[in-house]
Amino acid sequence: MSKKLTRILEMQSFNQLSVIIVNYQSERYLKNCLASLYNWGKSLEIEVIIVNNNLPGRIDFIGRDFPEVKIIESGKNKGFGAGVNLGAKNSNGAYLLFLNPDTEMVGGSGGKVRELFEKRPQLAVIGAQMIDQTGQTQKWFAGAEISLWNLMLNNLGLSESRKIWLSSKAQKVDWVGGSAMFIKKENFESVGGFDENFFLYFEDMDLCKRIRAKGKYIMYLPEIKVKHFSGKSFSSKENQKKEYYQAQEYYFKKNRGKLQAELLKIMRKIFI
Repeated sequence: MSKKLTRILEMQSFNQLSVIIVNYQSERYLKNCLASLYNWGKSLEIEVIIVNNNLPGRIDFIGRDFPEVKIIESGKNKGFGAGVNLGAKNSNGAYLLFLNPDTEMVGGSGGKVRELFEKRPQLAVIGAQMIDQTGQTQKWFAGAEISLWNLMLNNLGLSESRKIWLSSKAQKVDWVGGSAMFIKKENFESVGGFDENFFLYFEDMDLCKRIRAKGKYIMYLPEIKVKHFSGKSFSSKENQKKEYYQAQEYYFKKNRGKLQAELLKIMRKIFI
């Protein structure tokens, strides 16, 4: 074994799971998020890294209650993908969990995730089931490959991915959401992490597509449940919608070509 590989393995054995949380205007959720995370992951060695995309110092209070948490000040809001990439570069775990700050771990166990990864070499990514405050399953945390056809079905209320959201069975899927995504660090690094041209939205679909292109697969695991409170990251709905559409167009242009990206714009005018 080479000295370089030995050093990498030694570093990654230091913490089994590195949890990366990107914070932007979600400070009020962080304490509950961290408390639930440590309770959920009792069977694992956990390293927690918070990348603060908000103003420096806004989450200094975390150090008083959770002194073991590593805080990285990014200096400005560079987007979700860029924040995760920064956290991943400073992580020690063999496995990573990307977790939204406005979430709480409520079901399943870290041991199950570890077991699946260890038994299935081709498994690269695991996604959790997202639920709201009432326990109802949320939408769009896992699904089938996005296309113009399934976008039309979505607009008609006939989403291909709906049966995945409502399923209680673990299954292979095309993508899972970045709000609660487990991934082997080696697989994340093998594709260069998130594409930072996505500020927010669709970076998780893009990452999963690149992972699958390398012969790995993605799993939705509803046994792992995460409560999502939908914190505020945008100053207005209009800004949020604008960012969503820009990311969607970039995804289509990158993965399906300029023609489909233009057809997407036309279709949007028809349906919206």
